Amino acid sequence: MAVYTRDLVGVGLYSVGEAARLLKTDRRKLRNWAEGYTFEYRGEEHSSEPIFRRDLANAAAHLLTFADLIELLFISRFRSEGVSMPVIRAAAERAAELYETNHPFAARSFETDGKVIFVILESGSPALAKADLDELVEEMHRRQLVFPDMVRPYFRNIEYDLEEAIRYWPLGRDASIVLDPSRAFGKPIDSETGVPTHVLYQAVEAGDTMEDVAHWYDVSKEAVRQAVAYEESLAGA
Repeated sequence: MAVYTRDLVGVGLYSVGEAARLLKTDRRKLRNWAEGYTFEYRGEEHSSEPIFRRDLANAAAHLLTFADLIELLFISRFRSEGVSMPVIRAAAERAAELYETNHPFAARSFETDGKVIFVILESGSPALAKADLDELVEEMHRRQLVFPDMVRPYFRNIEYDLEEAIRYWPLGRDASIVLDPSRAFGKPIDSETGVPTHVLYQAVEAGDTMEDVAHWYDVSKEAVRQAVAYEESLAGA
């Protein structure tokens, strides 16, 4: 897979476990997508490469950046919709070449070009060479037809600067919660004040009223309510 460099200023930092919690995804699967894994087949050991190159792969073990997180968000959504790993890998490889980025699914261009990439793959791809090509072509034909309905809601919740994702609004842009790599290391916060959602949630969990918590942290009661609902949704995932 092609490798490209990017500026690591304000990247956000997440452990694999934290990323799995935020994306409501199985930790083991997420680690495999981000780091690759080894497996045994017919008595021989094989390896599966990461789907994309992590920003900090060579500098910090098991740490993910905001761009990594957004990439994993889309991989997770593709898998939840039944898209096979060979198709996801092939699409990631082709998109990475076209957009010259390690995070092709997180690029703004993918919002409009994603269907085209799935169509391009139907003409053949080295990434599919060892797979059942007829079956995968049929799958890609089906998936490229439903692509907009599958991921468009997630694109609406992502804010871009030129081609790069810079903020993620997990509850939608009408809500107050944002993940912004330039603030609080990319952790979920109240967008207006910057107070982490887990701080507001823990205060309410400790027995304080939402009114009191809002007063102490100088946030709106609605911001506290949203923080509590959001953290509860993560805990229940």
